Amino acid sequence: MNFDINQFNKDDIKCIELELSTACNLKCPLCFRTNLNRTETAFGVPNKDSLEDPTFQPSVECLIERVKQFKNLEELVLGSVYSEPTMYNNLFELIEKIDELGIIIYLFTNGSYRDNNYHRELGKLFNKLNSKSKIPHEISFTVCGITQELHSKYRVNSKLDKVLENGLIFQNEYELVLQYLKFPYNSITPLKEVEDFFYGKGFKIVNLVDSSPFNEYIYRDKNLSAFNNLHTNIKRYTFLIKNSDKLKNDIFCLSKENSSININVNGKFFPCDLYRYYCKDEFKDYTKIHSGEYSFCQQCSKQTKKLINDLGIATNGWI
Repeated sequence: MNFDINQFNKDDIKCIELELSTACNLKCPLCFRTNLNRTETAFGVPNKDSLEDPTFQPSVECLIERVKQFKNLEELVLGSVYSEPTMYNNLFELIEKIDELGIIIYLFTNGSYRDNNYHRELGKLFNKLNSKSKIPHEISFTVCGITQELHSKYRVNSKLDKVLENGLIFQNEYELVLQYLKFPYNSITPLKEVEDFFYGKGFKIVNLVDSSPFNEYIYRDKNLSAFNNLHTNIKRYTFLIKNSDKLKNDIFCLSKENSSININVNGKFFPCDLYRYYCKDEFKDYTKIHSGEYSFCQQCSKQTKKLINDLGIATNGWI
């Protein structure tokens, strides 16, 4: 039997980005929700219907049933680039249910919505689960500067001191990754100074992530560049390095290559955030993607090829 590269098979999926709601407490300038009314981006005109009612939250039972459709799932990213996962009211129960399935959880939070006690209890929960199941769940807080001015230029409405305080409280209970997102505007702070600042505060793991290699200048802003699917950063670099010859020609779908998919709050499937943001077509398989029918796929492919050529620069000191 011949293998069809266009086929979408649930049994092939290893990683899911599971949206819990579309609510967020911040207004980051490159977030899709902040740009739904834009008339032009490098990838085309945004689909205004891509965001659902932010007050809607599916039940834990509903979310678990969605996950169980994928028999070989290994990793689950809670939340999406649209939303803040700690705004989901039943997050603790959901985390416990996923742990029971033996699936690794990746939780990315801006760390600024909940209070100290919430993050203390969240850390205790992950510590308890890890002690029992030994599953290496990974939790990351994201910051964008070592001063309030720099941090809030991108993390609009976020207080840096609160994020760091919540992060340290969580870290007292369970391992935390503090993720620093580098933009052109905050590059005025030397890398060594960034590391010294956060390690000096008491953080044990600081992950410095360069935003510029992916989907550069989607919104044509010289000071900001968009970063898509943050959680797969290291995996994508690894994949690109290993497959650089293969990726220099035809349009490809990196989500398919990574065996990953997104499920929105209503249970709809998307190969990636860009597809959801720009495309109104229902996703059934990869045929139109591989044929180059979508302009945002063409642009994504172009940017990834550029990344391949710039790998020496892009990876230097940041992974």
